Amino acid sequence: MQARTSARLVFLAAALAVALFAGVTPRPASDLTFTTHDGKKVSLADYKGKPVVVFFFSTDCPHCQRAAAQMAPLYPELKKKGIEILGLAMNPTAKTNLNGFIKNHSVAFPTGVSSDKQFRGFANLTVMQNFYYPYMLFVDPAGQIREEHQGAERSWYGNFEFNLLKSIDNISAK
Repeated sequence: MQARTSARLVFLAAALAVALFAGVTPRPASDLTFTTHDGKKVSLADYKGKPVVVFFFSTDCPHCQRAAAQMAPLYPELKKKGIEILGLAMNPTAKTNLNGFIKNHSVAFPTGVSSDKQFRGFANLTVMQNFYYPYMLFVDPAGQIREEHQGAERSWYGNFEFNLLKSIDNISAK
């Protein structure tokens, strides 16, 4: 019983530390450019005036795989409404695993490879701050990051589709 309580306290302390170190919102989104898996150049600036979900992930992460698989069927309807999702894999094996990840999880949104440096710059995290995959940032049409959620937020990812759509509504209404 005491071990379980201690484990919960450690988890809560870790979650609190993660929350304290996350970037302050709202804040301006810096430009983000990448090349998609099929060779297209993408820039966040291309979507100015539209809500954008930026999804940083690891191709090896089960939570990221689940999130991608849940976003895949929602994407066509979101795109019709002018909402974009951009996916950036940043694990060491991403270059070799990305095409399989896209195929296995039916990903149709623009997806490419990022670096830790690019991610930390965009998410406003120092090299000393830990983070957990997946890491999602919600950018409103004015180019402001309004929300961000990372894998350590079990309650948010536990009801992923509902919370994703709610966060998208929040940035779409701004």
